[in-house]
Amino acid sequence: LTSATVREKIAGVRPTLLVIDEAHCVSQWGHDFRPAFVALRHAAMDLGRPPILALTATATPQVADDVLVQLGIPQTETFRRSFYRSNLIFEVRRHESEADKLRTVGKLIRRLQRPGIIYCATVRMVDDLYVALRRGGIPVLRYHGRMTKDEREESQGRFMRPGKRLVMLATNAFGLGVDKPDVRFV
Repeated sequence: LTSATVREKIAGVRPTLLVIDEAHCVSQWGHDFRPAFVALRHAAMDLGRPPILALTATATPQVADDVLVQLGIPQTETFRRSFYRSNLIFEVRRHESEADKLRTVGKLIRRLQRPGIIYCATVRMVDDLYVALRRGGIPVLRYHGRMTKDEREESQGRFMRPGKRLVMLATNAFGLGVDKPDVRFV
């Protein structure tokens, strides 16, 4: 909606609803990572200010409040549901050392059904884990912002192919728009 080409094509269109998926990006990342999300408020005005449905599965109450401010929504109904799902398991394990953590990850990956995604806090951790798991014979890919665009596209493309039993190691640069129905663990 911020591109001149798109704006030309939709000039005069008056939608009855504007839906914003991953709306937490308006607050969480919009200011730096995805500035186009911040521009949605102005785009809504250009479209005649239709009602806005902002959807997110990850916003804290503070982020949800900021989304409303950023989108210029003064009064609204907010619907919150628990993220509890009986078929999902969440677990935290503490480790004394990085080596111990890597061993545990390797053991878990061997037991878990694939494909799966492992998010790491840093590019270095992605790369270190990539080397360690490849040495252990585990089919892994990686994805992070220091890779070239072609490398990221190749890695994501391989991961997304149906039936591939790979593990994607990634920073949070991976995930927006990824819809792979057979992912077995994150």
